[in-house]
Amino acid sequence: MINTKLGSNTTLSAIRRQTGAGSLCAFMKMYLPHRVPLPWSRMHKEMSTDFDQIGSGEPLHLVLAAPDGYGKTTMTTFGLVLWALAYKRCRCIAIGSHTRTAAGELLRSVDHELSTNKMLCTDFSHLADLQRGSGSSGSRASPPRDIYVRGVARLTTFGPTSSLGEITFEGSPPDLIILDGFEASPEESEGPDGRDGKSVKLERHIHREILSRYTGASVIVLGPLTHANSLIDRILDPFQSMRWTKRFYQAVDSYPAKFDLWFSWAELWHKDPAQAKHYLDEHREQLLDGVEVLWPEHESFEQMMSLRALHGWEWFDRNRQGAPPGGCWRICDPFKITLYPGGDGTEKQFIVDHAGYRREWSQQTGGEGRTVMLTRGLAMLAREDDLPSQVRPVPISQNVEDGGTAF
Repeated sequence: MINTKLGSNTTLSAIRRQTGAGSLCAFMKMYLPHRVPLPWSRMHKEMSTDFDQIGSGEPLHLVLAAPDGYGKTTMTTFGLVLWALAYKRCRCIAIGSHTRTAAGELLRSVDHELSTNKMLCTDFSHLADLQRGSGSSGSRASPPRDIYVRGVARLTTFGPTSSLGEITFEGSPPDLIILDGFEASPEESEGPDGRDGKSVKLERHIHREILSRYTGASVIVLGPLTHANSLIDRILDPFQSMRWTKRFYQAVDSYPAKFDLWFSWAELWHKDPAQAKHYLDEHREQLLDGVEVLWPEHESFEQMMSLRALHGWEWFDRNRQGAPPGGCWRICDPFKITLYPGGDGTEKQFIVDHAGYRREWSQQTGGEGRTVMLTRGLAMLAREDDLPSQVRPVPISQNVEDGGTAF
């Protein structure tokens, strides 16, 4: 382990630079430990591997969806940007968000780090020679719109209505374009065209105005998948946007084999948290048997089940599993379909997720021939723990053994 607090000794500085050059993960642990105190998750390691090609080979076209709070912005719009500047991998970096002011807020943390991180600026002396543009309000107190590393690179911001054609550095167009929160939240994006219409326009804008014109640039789109037919949902669609490297992460990778025990825990949790804790301690092995979560050091399965009990399955599917009602049900791989008797004597089709939960399944053709998987029924309930037992879901294995069809 290298002691990163031993000052500016030339040998130590060279070791630190060499170590950080190996990967983004190594660089951030070396120079930005205050921003990444927890161990890396599988997602972060895979992101770091993807980012290795930036500035050294074919451009990267990456779309990444992960729950909010799981470090995708810290890893990309903060860490990657500083890494690219430190090792001179890019000359013109453009950060886009749903407004240029929002993009400026993303740039603020990079600006603060360049101003305060003495080790970073000691080991990479060119990072100390900066020129900062004024903020969006014309005041330097607001987030900057531009940062110039003299003779090395330009870091700038833009919004969906901005023209990238105006962004250059010493005659060079953008070679790294990061779109972080490029689509406004649904509450902000409603308009004459509706949210879905705006998502379609943004997707076309990215393909026609960015990918087609800046063929040598690496383009990264990131955000949570919380709404069906959103920009992230459209680009991740396996039948569309084939030019992208697609990364989709859910908070829970594998549910416990005996998930029904969590119903008993949830009932206690609502009545008496102390009893719920005792129940968890007593049945911990069974409750957690088979559980795999994306980032256990950040959010344990128990913490997530508390959120599920508090907010319900729809919230949990949307905000932790990237499975909003009406969106592509990506957590079923392969898709599990089972026949289930309906109340009118007919058989209905249900999609079954990894926890064994049924969602009524049907298809419709959306705009541009796009197939949309609809999820209704149980996914729309506020809290399934209040349902009578006969409509609670059953494990996937039981569905299939009882004659369900999987494909």
